[in-house]
Amino acid sequence: MTNELTQFMWDVPECGFQVAEVQRWLGQKADDPPQLFLTRATTGDTYSAYRYAPLLAHTGLFKTFAATEPAPDGILTFANKYGWLGAESLLIDAPAQRGERLSVWTTEISRMRRLVDLWEMAERKDIKALRQHIVWYDNEAVEFRHRAPPMETYAWVASAQINADILARLTPGDVIEPAYYYLQSAINQALKGKVSPGMLWDEGRLGLYQVPSSLLGAMWLQFAQAIDTGPEFRKCAQCRTWFAVSLDASRKSRRYCSDACRAKAYRNRKQEKTA
Repeated sequence: MTNELTQFMWDVPECGFQVAEVQRWLGQKADDPPQLFLTRATTGDTYSAYRYAPLLAHTGLFKTFAATEPAPDGILTFANKYGWLGAESLLIDAPAQRGERLSVWTTEISRMRRLVDLWEMAERKDIKALRQHIVWYDNEAVEFRHRAPPMETYAWVASAQINADILARLTPGDVIEPAYYYLQSAINQALKGKVSPGMLWDEGRLGLYQVPSSLLGAMWLQFAQAIDTGPEFRKCAQCRTWFAVSLDASRKSRRYCSDACRAKAYRNRKQEKTA
């Protein structure tokens, strides 16, 4: 799976982004009020962007996304660094261009945050915290619940009518295994339509890979890989973004996400000493 993530390329418009209130867009319903959209900061026929491999440079990007403030400033900061989310591309009017609704961004941030938090609780075996989200009913059904705004969620993990085979494998009262079953279901659902099998040229031959169709899909694939391989994640001491710490024992002491951040931190220390 590593190759899928490192080969994934994405564009960031060089002009950057802005948040604008849009009155009309393609597919708008008659009673839809104006909405805030993420659009390019400049319009016109000329379009320039830089292409990069976001998940090669940002190995903890899904955690950075989950930690993004689901508000215009937070979304702008993320988009200006990493690009369009890619969950949608709507044609908007005045001026004519494409954009993404901020409501979609906030929904996706909240969903990623909810599942990352649940995963981390399960990995820590934080029973007290998990009991706020995994609820048993008379040993006959178990539910996932998340009551924090803006996205309250209630979903059956297993019952006699839903996933009865899973219910038979669970120990009544246990909250860890049901949390993983819910993660399995929710992440599989999130991957649908965003990641699909495809052929990629790699190391002199064609191979079959799981290929993301958008930055959002790539982040869900990165999250799934993290659950599969279990790396430790750490915040960069310089830029404060998340990165995966290598499983190689010799590199577990890393404090920076990149050579650029390490060099910048070194320059900052030198300036402080000479000040």
